[in-house]
Amino acid sequence: MDITRSLQRAVRDFPHGTKALAAALDMSPTTLSHKVSPTYPTQFCSPEEMLEIMRETGDNGPLVALADAVGCMVLPLPALSADGTDECTRKLLDAVKEFSDFTQATAESAAEDGISDNELQRIEAEGAQAIASIQKLMAWAAAKNAERKPAHLRAV
Repeated sequence: MDITRSLQRAVRDFPHGTKALAAALDMSPTTLSHKVSPTYPTQFCSPEEMLEIMRETGDNGPLVALADAVGCMVLPLPALSADGTDECTRKLLDAVKEFSDFTQATAESAAEDGISDNELQRIEAEGAQAIASIQKLMAWAAAKNAERKPAHLRAV
């Protein structure tokens, strides 16, 4: 997906209109329209302006397009607690990181001519770590579920 067109769509689809969005971004509607239009190649959004457009519109399409352009993907995450110690989020991030490592190992090995014994061992090790982190997350969720139940209904 084209990054500029995704910015243009975010601005165009803003429910309160381009004028309201431009005012929130402290620029004129014409300037905003030019910055997100592919027909004005000398006008463009700074990274900070792109971020503000996404925050104001709630449209992360430009970020998805940017990530896609460099072979990455965007995954929305739950908000961290105020002190950054949210156990659920830490466990989710760990599971995502481990799955990413597994995906990378598999993709790198598959790009070659066949998968060697060493590559298979690496894929299996990364897969096992991903599964283990997901199991830790599921065990945490089960424990949180059990905490809500009266003692006589908790699993032994």
